[in-house]
Formats: sequence, C-alpha cells, structure tokens
Amino acid sequence: MNKILIVGHPSSRFTHVEQLLKEFGMATPRPSRRENLTPAEIGSLLYKAHGVNPLQRSYTGGELTLVNPGPIWQGMVLDLLLANLDQRLWGWADPLALQLLDFWKLLDPTVGFVLVYDDPETAFDVPIDENDYIQNLPLMIEEWCSYNDALLAFYKANKERSILVHAKEVRSSAAWCLQEVRIRLDAPLAPFSRNFSDDRYPFGETVTAPLVEKSKIPAESTWSVNALDRYIIGETLQLYPRALELFSELQSAATLPSSAPAKNVDPLVAWQELKALQVQITSLGAENKAHKEQIASLYSLQSTIDALNGDLKASKAREYENLRELEKLQNLSSELNAISARSKSDLQMLQQEKDRIESKLTDQVRFLEKRLEEKESIEAENTRLLAQLHIVQQELERKYADVERLKNAGAASAKLVGAADRVKNHLSYRLGAAMIAGSRSFGGWLAMPWTLVKVVRCYKQDQNQRSQKKLPPIHKYSDAHEAERVKRHLSYRLGHAVLERARSPLGWLAMPFAICSEIKEFRTERRA
Repeated sequence: MNKILIVGHPSSRFTHVEQLLKEFGMATPRPSRRENLTPAEIGSLLYKAHGVNPLQRSYTGGELTLVNPGPIWQGMVLDLLLANLDQRLWGWADPLALQLLDFWKLLDPTVGFVLVYDDPETAFDVPIDENDYIQNLPLMIEEWCSYNDALLAFYKANKERSILVHAKEVRSSAAWCLQEVRIRLDAPLAPFSRNFSDDRYPFGETVTAPLVEKSKIPAESTWSVNALDRYIIGETLQLYPRALELFSELQSAATLPSSAPAKNVDPLVAWQELKALQVQITSLGAENKAHKEQIASLYSLQSTIDALNGDLKASKAREYENLRELEKLQNLSSELNAISARSKSDLQMLQQEKDRIESKLTDQVRFLEKRLEEKESIEAENTRLLAQLHIVQQELERKYADVERLKNAGAASAKLVGAADRVKNHLSYRLGAAMIAGSRSFGGWLAMPWTLVKVVRCYKQDQNQRSQKKLPPIHKYSDAHEAERVKRHLSYRLGHAVLERARSPLGWLAMPFAICSEIKEFRTERRA
C-alpha cells in the first residue's frame, strides 16, 4: 500500500504518528489537479454536501453518522489520486475522517489506515470556559467514547488494512511501530535509524493539526498534569466505567498498545499539593489586596496631579490662544494689503482681457456675416444655373425632336413614335422635373415634399386610366433611341435616385448625397 490515512481523536497525539511516518518516507499529498483540494478539504466538502456535521453523534443511538458518498464524488477523489500517482508513499492525518473511513476503504484498495487512540484522561484536556467545564464534562467523555468505539469497530472489521496504536507508545517504541506499518500495511518506509531521537517532540508537546485548529473540536493535549490533577481525573473516571472498559478493549485489540503501567496517585501527595495550592492562593490574595490598596492610593495621587495638570494646561492654552489671535490679526492685516494690491492688478488685467475679447468677437461677427453673404450668393447662383441648365436641356430636346421629325417625315406615318414621351411619363422623370422646378425658389424648397406626393398621386391616377390601354414596348418604337437619350436627362436621373433609395430607412439617409452625386455627374457630362 502506498497511501496511509492517520485517524485519531482530536485530544490524542495523532500528529506524533504523522510526524514519525514523514521522517521515514511518507510524503505530504499534493492537492488535486483541477480543484486544488487537499484530502482533508475533500472530506470537508463531502460532509457539507451530505449535510453532516463532523463528529456529531446521533443521539438516538449514541453513534456517529457515517457518510457514504455516491459515485458522483469519486471523480474528485480520483483527480487527487492522479495528482499523487508518481509518489512512492504518501499520506495524511485527519481526525475528521472517521466517518469517511468506509468511503476511502472502498474507493482505493491501496489505502492503509493507522488508527490512533490515547488514554481516557486526554478527554479532560479541552480548551473550554471554566464555567462550562463541569456542565460539559459528561458530553466530552461520551464524545471520546463514541469516537474511539467507532475507531475500534472499524479496526476489528478491517485488520488486514489497518493497525491500532497508542499515541504515547508510538514515540517510545518508534522502531516497533515502523515495523508494524511496514509489514502489516506493506508500506515502503525507510529503515529505522538507531540515531533517531524523539527529543524534538517530547510526549506532551503539542503539534497542532491545521484542520483541528479550524474546526470546533478540541486540539491536542496541552496540559502539564500534576499529582492533584491525576488524582481528580482518576476519581472522576470511576464515574464513567464505559470509558475505562472501552480503553481496556482498545488495549486488548491494539497492534501497539500502551506498555506503561497504570499510575496510582497517592492521595496524601494530592492532599499536599492541594494544601500548597491553598497557601499559594492565600498568599496571592494578600498580595492582591496590597496591590489594590497601592493602586487606590496611586489613583488618588494621579487625580490630584491630573487636576493640577489640567489647570496648568488651561492657563497655557489661554496664553497660547491669545498669542494665536494676535498672530492671526497681524496675518489678516498683511493679507488684506496683499489682496488690495492683487485686486488692482487683476482689475487692470480683466479690463485688458475684456477689450481683447470684445475686439475678437467683433472680428468674428464680421467674418460670419461675410461668409453668410457668400453662402447666399452661391446658393442664388446655383439656383440660377440649374434653371438655365433645365431651359437649355428642354430647348435642345425640342430642337433634336424637330430635326428627327424632319428626317423621318416620310416614315413617321407608318412607324410607332413617341418613345421620349413614354419615358417622360415615367414616375422617375416626373419626380425629377418637380424637384428641378421647386428648387428655383425658397418656397419651392419648402413645398418640395408635398409637391412630390402630389406627383406620385397624379402618376397613380394616370396609371389607372391607362390600365385598359396596352401600349407596345418602347424598343418597338422607331425612335426608341430617344428614350435612352431622355433617361440621361437630369430630371430622370434625380427621380430615379429618389425611387431607388426610398425603399429602406438607410436609403432615406443616403438620399441627399445620392442627389448631389447625380447633379455633379450630370454637370461633368455636360462640360465634356
């Protein structure tokens, strides 16, 4: 087995066992790869997920509630095992893992268990308030019994994969303990060295486990037990025979039981320690009374000194305040003089700045008026040129039509003519002509939307009237080339641009730019 789980009651010195195994080859487990959890943290998550408070007894039967996680939790533990796959031997100590022993046993057959127990006297060593100590004493002993009873039951059911050792005996018989772990658990520990010394961890010194510090269960033993303590604890344990019987069962079943003989405390020695303690308490009481009297005298003297100091401080404070007021008046006078001088200078600067800004504003107003006049002149010129262009276009069309009629005077009677008129009746041409006509005056620009709507309505009425009359296609007309020439007119191109972009909201936004573009192209073509 290359994995070891060390479990013992929090009041036992189970960390001594962990330290010993680490000194002879057991490595600290690496956290899991995905969640970065240690084995103890995984155990805490399992308790939380199943709603179990660690080491909380079920008072119906007095036994601890065992936790049997389902297969869904095995993935998290397998990730921990994969993180430590290359470690030859690793393990950890967790006093809270008692209720998860069956889970670890079934999950991995290569996990060995080192179960640690201690004397029942350690159940009395808890960091608890003195006022609650007597009241909670039965509960503490019952908790010790429940824990070790479950520990013994697991050991009896799994002797092939576990050993049961006494905490104190592990340090005094380290070689024997290591041999049992090596043989029974098949753990690859390093050979025992004769130079090994357990002076660094003398029995009774605390090596606190991190999880025990974070939990609400008592930490390891920190008592320095004297004869009086041992006598009182021994007499108290006689009231709880179940604890003594359980310890006897643990000793009988243990792989490494305690070899220390039972120590009977002489009542006379305990009585002598009690009397010495009473004498010490009386002496301390007298010293405490004398100290209180000295403190009272010192308090009285201190009150007198404080009163005198208060008067002295008040006098000094008044003198200091007078000096400060005088200094403030002097500073205020200097500041007023400086402010007066600065005000005159600032007033002159503000007047100069005002004159500069007024001059600049006057120049800006003149510049804007000039630009406005230039803009109005340019707009008027554009309107005039556009009107002249339209007149020239109509005149050219009329002359061109006259020439064509003269050329084809003989054949006109036998062929279809009027392709140019067909195109001029298109909605595109009508809209463009209305736009050009409306652009000649400011009122025309304002009425432009209603003019275009009116043109569309008239076009629809004409379409309804001509719906019964089917006209031939334009390409069958003898003057079909006139239709193409009319389509190059500015009227048709403007109306066509409006209809193309009136089909979508984005087209409406781009419509002004398209109209300007058509006008520029038309002017360029005319110049060419």
